[in-house]
Formats: sequence, structure tokens, C-alpha cells
Amino acid sequence: MSSILQNLEKDKPLFSLTIGEFQALVSELIPAPVLVKEAPALSSKFVDVFGAASILGRTPSAIRKLLSTGKLTALKQGNNRNYFEREYLEKWMRGETDSISNKKRP
Repeated sequence: MSSILQNLEKDKPLFSLTIGEFQALVSELIPAPVLVKEAPALSSKFVDVFGAASILGRTPSAIRKLLSTGKLTALKQGNNRNYFEREYLEKWMRGETDSISNKKRP
């Protein structure tokens, strides 16, 4: 049994714990989260359709429609998913990119 649990009064309700006691208890009872390694090529520089939707304030469905109509361009990886460069999305939102070619406007 953990030292925190041993030091708690047997009938002490959880809501009466201090924040420090509660954090210590939780950290002893719940193992550290398993870290998922992100693909290096898709680090924070790129986002998927859901990330693009969040950045542009639209739904994933609306992002797919913009892709199909050529108003947005995306990169594709081997898993046939669309990925967007964050910088491109921010520029597209400000109207600074040519939506068809993904290049900076003159």
C-alpha cells in the first residue's frame, strides 16, 4: 500500500483532502501516461484535416470540400491522409496564398 494511503485517515472523505494530498494520491495510484511518439515528418509543423479545421474555424467536412474544389491544397503521406502545413493555413486564412498552387502571391 502506498505511503499516502497509509497516512490518510481510514474514514476521511476524498473531498476533504488538500490539493497536495489529492495530487500525491493520484500520482501514486495512476501510472505515468505512455507517451506516443509522433512521426518526425509530421511534427508540429503539419496538421491533419482535424487540425486544419481547428486552425481555420471550420468543420473537417468543410476542409474536405475546400480540398475537393481546389480552394485548399494538402500534402499526402503514404497512409493516403491529407496533411497541411500550419504556416500555409495561416497565410491562406489571411488571403496571402494562391489557393490552387500553395504558393505565395506576388
